[in-house]
Amino acid sequence: APTYTVTGNIMGTMAYISPEQVQGERTDKRSDIYSLGVILYEMATGRIPFTSEQPATILYQHINEPPPLPTSINPDIPELVEQVILKALNKNPDDRYQSAGNLVKALAEAIRADAFITGETLPDDYGKKEKIGEGGMAIVFKAYQHSQKRHVAIKVLKPSLVNTNYISLLQRETELIAQLNHPNILPIYDFKVEGDYSYIV
Repeated sequence: APTYTVTGNIMGTMAYISPEQVQGERTDKRSDIYSLGVILYEMATGRIPFTSEQPATILYQHINEPPPLPTSINPDIPELVEQVILKALNKNPDDRYQSAGNLVKALAEAIRADAFITGETLPDDYGKKEKIGEGGMAIVFKAYQHSQKRHVAIKVLKPSLVNTNYISLLQRETELIAQLNHPNILPIYDFKVEGDYSYIV
């Protein structure tokens, strides 16, 4: 990005400057969060959020205009990751992440949650994963189990509920279903608790 030096109190790279810095207001670590948000935006989309041949226009955009949605530029960006980027780019410092640690944690959780939502965290033995349902407690995938050469349904407990009483509830559900024998009820093949994930096959 081009670097401009503007007379007065504003100096720096226009593409990464925070709104409060543009307006000559007090800056703190949350201004750095905004700049980091611009970098994340650029990494995710391949471009910076605000561009113009005129430095004054870029400054105006930082203060007044929302950035284009990252997914409008790169549709492959997970929605949860987009939300993290946009929060970092909030015009109001109070509405951004309040520390770099909080931002890093939120980004890691967004990436992890997306991997869960798409079924990428399930063992490699399960291929052709397709999400077929979701509730407050779990997400259900249809998959093909290569080792057993069969199609299965996999109910995965949401990561936010792992290490709580919900694991016991999922296990109890497994035990109850295993006792049933009905053509409309799928047989239970497995119940796993692996790291941050618990699921029924």
